[in-house]
Amino acid sequence: MLHWDEYEHLQEFLLSPDSISVLKDICQVLEVPHSAQQLLSFEKTPTLSMVLPVYSLLIDGWKHMQEVIPELSPYVTTGLVKLQKYINMAHKSRIYVLATGTCFLYIKLSRYTDLCSK
Repeated sequence: MLHWDEYEHLQEFLLSPDSISVLKDICQVLEVPHSAQQLLSFEKTPTLSMVLPVYSLLIDGWKHMQEVIPELSPYVTTGLVKLQKYINMAHKSRIYVLATGTCFLYIKLSRYTDLCSK
């Protein structure tokens, strides 16, 4: 509580302990996508073949949060549904096939050139 007389009029705006607890839970849930974003922003140009595994980590993290903080589960579910829609769209995209296919082709070519140089 504020003890200074000059700030007494602000005491009505103080958050209750329950409100502070809820905000801490929300911060914990939001830490999951923040960590995913940090992983992707580490690279100068994140590629689709890199983004989709990070989405998988995001899904796992949010599912864990649903168990840890069940009160926020409906809100997390909304995010999971939206993310799953986006992932499904990416899987249907030709660029996804190209990105993962190019990665596979690069690995194959790397092995081939390694064998040829021996």
